[in-house]
Amino acid sequence: MKSASWRIISIVTVLSLVLVGMYTANARGQSRLDPQADVSAAEVGMIQVSGNGTVEGKPDTAYISLGFQGADASVVVAQQQAASQLNAVIARLKELGVAPRDIQTSGYNIWREEKTEQTAARFVVSNTVQVVVRNVASSGKLLDGAVQAGANSVQGISFGIEDRTALESAARQKAMASADAKAQELAKLGGVQLGKAIYIVEGDTGGGPVPLMGAPAADMAREVTQIEPGQLSVQISVTVKYEIN
Repeated sequence: MKSASWRIISIVTVLSLVLVGMYTANARGQSRLDPQADVSAAEVGMIQVSGNGTVEGKPDTAYISLGFQGADASVVVAQQQAASQLNAVIARLKELGVAPRDIQTSGYNIWREEKTEQTAARFVVSNTVQVVVRNVASSGKLLDGAVQAGANSVQGISFGIEDRTALESAARQKAMASADAKAQELAKLGGVQLGKAIYIVEGDTGGGPVPLMGAPAADMAREVTQIEPGQLSVQISVTVKYEIN
């Protein structure tokens, strides 16, 4: 009877050891295969902050969208009118120093307007070009010249900085300094010592062309149009993770 009891105890002990072994192996396997478990473990002892840096620069390039819009009962006549007028505008822009590579067709549309009480049915042709002005100070003179040559549609003007490398570098330094200052402050408040940065990601930058809607073409030809480019902002954002020592 006593021998049988010992055999039962031995069997229970063996089964317990087998179950414990299976559970341990399963837990280890889950730790290896579960990415979330690894991420959570890796982020222990870290400080994550974001930093932003902004600098301003003077625009060195202007982008002007202008053209001619004509109408006639005959679509052919309307097309010829639009072609003739815009050709004269382009020729004038070139005379004023705009390079051919900086003049690009940006829109060509034809549509029919039905008869109304005031007007007969007609076809409307709109021909538009975008002009890159590399001497921003001459923007007003170019606009006036285009209108005087026949442009009757000015859809807007925007400004940009062709090479933003130096401005982005300055903004990046400010963004990293901002992130470092935040992390230092958090470490001090938390009573821990800040370690090295182990993860850095740069976010999107801002400061692309900023639009400035143009005035009606009829008003632009009266005297030299003043164009004020102002300043453009270039922004850099970063996300940084630091170790806690």
